[in-house]
Amino acid sequence: MNQQVIKIFVSVAIRDADRVLLVQEGKQESLGLWNLPGGHLEFGETLQAGAAREVKEETGLEVSLSGLIGAYTWIRATSFLSL
Repeated sequence: MNQQVIKIFVSVAIRDADRVLLVQEGKQESLGLWNLPGGHLEFGETLQAGAAREVKEETGLEVSLSGLIGAYTWIRATSFLSL
């Protein structure tokens, strides 16, 4: 049976004056690239909670979010075979 999976991703811009915090990717497909801290939400998680969790996991920093810069949609069709 084919199933469609929806994943919601968050990225967090942490700013200090004119600097922005970046993390270096460790996954094979993006190894060594620099990016904003972020990742996908867990089931039932709010955007704010997921964003703060991802920052903590990737940087060790505990943050409180002060605003939303934007929300963007990118849809990619992917199906998974369930055995």
